[in-house]
Amino acid sequence: MRSRRPEILLSIFCCQLAAGAAFDPVKDVTITVSKGILSLSLPVGAHLKVAHFKVVLKGQGHLKVGPLPAPSDIDDTGDPIWRAKVAISLAGEGLDGSSLLEVTYQPCTEGPGGRCYLPLKRILKPAPADLNPVRPPTAEPSRP
Repeated sequence: MRSRRPEILLSIFCCQLAAGAAFDPVKDVTITVSKGILSLSLPVGAHLKVAHFKVVLKGQGHLKVGPLPAPSDIDDTGDPIWRAKVAISLAGEGLDGSSLLEVTYQPCTEGPGGRCYLPLKRILKPAPADLNPVRPPTAEPSRP
């Protein structure tokens, strides 16, 4: 009787390649900044690991990153994750047109053949107005 082990291993390997090839960790994770909100959108069947998320301002000024949203679930390794869409408030101060955001994230695919990619860094060049610039408080007019 002939062993089917090589055929089974080959079919598992092919399925893993197909699952990984369907997801592009750069193209399929949409990152935008608008009106003081950094948004990351993921397709169904993918998630981001909370522990590997970071936003850093590159350039002049200061950036305050709002509180991170609560994880939507825990993956099979016990790590907190986000699914679907993540929205984080941002506030900038002293920014100019050359300011960049460096967003670090780790996407993973789920299900048979699912895998986690190495953490990725994306550089965004938002308009200063999209980073919801912090304005100093205005003094109230004095009353006689």
